[in-house]
Amino acid sequence: MIVIFLVIVINTHGLSSSSIKRARELGDYIIIGVFSDSDVNKYRGSNFPILNLNERVLSVLGCKVNKTTSISTVDLVV
Repeated sequence: MIVIFLVIVINTHGLSSSSIKRARELGDYIIIGVFSDSDVNKYRGSNFPILNLNERVLSVLGCKVNKTTSISTVDLVV
């Protein structure tokens, strides 16, 4: 079994579905890590994050891999 772990910072540009599609091709199990608000603020500056943690997680969960398939193929978001 191959586990793929993606760590992402999402702002207004959203998540690249091609990254998730490629991860699904490479692995059997996909885990996506989303940085906390305080970590994003620490590394990106006081104007970030633009979207709060809940909004970024919802962006991950709402991402479409193609027109008919949602990101439900992601196994875990942490």
